[in-house]
Amino acid sequence: ITPEARATIAALQERGHRLIIASCGTADLIERILEASAILRCFERVLGNRFVFARGGIAGMDMSVPTPRAKLRAIRAMGLAPESTVAVGDGLTDIPLLKWAGIPVAIASKSTKRIPWAPKGCSVITAIPQLGDIIRRQGG
Repeated sequence: ITPEARATIAALQERGHRLIIASCGTADLIERILEASAILRCFERVLGNRFVFARGGIAGMDMSVPTPRAKLRAIRAMGLAPESTVAVGDGLTDIPLLKWAGIPVAIASKSTKRIPWAPKGCSVITAIPQLGDIIRRQGG
C-alpha cells in the first residue's frame, strides 16, 4: 500500500467517510496488511472469511463471505444506502457490489484504461489517491 494511498484512506476517514472492506478473501490477512501499513484504524469493519484455529494451528475457515452475492448481502445488512455508497473493486467478485453502489469505481493496472468486467457507468482509476477526486466531484 503506497504512502499516497495510505494518506488518501486516512484523509477520507478523517473527513467522516465510513470505510469498510468486504472481501471474498481472508479477513485475517487483510487486517494484518492494513495493520502493517498503519491504516487498520481507518476501517470501521473488515468483512471476509476468517481462519478457525485449534490446537495451535489453522483448523479451517469460517466462510461468512464465500461469494460475490454474499459480499453484497453483508454490505446491505449494514443499512448503507446505495445512492451514497462508493464501492471500489478490483476484480470479478466485486461486480454485484459495483452494480448496486451509487458510485462504482474499478481499479485497473496503470496500463489498462478499460476493464471488460466493469459494470456500465463505472469509473476506472489506477490508484487509490484518484478516489478522493471522484468523491469530491460527487459532492462528498
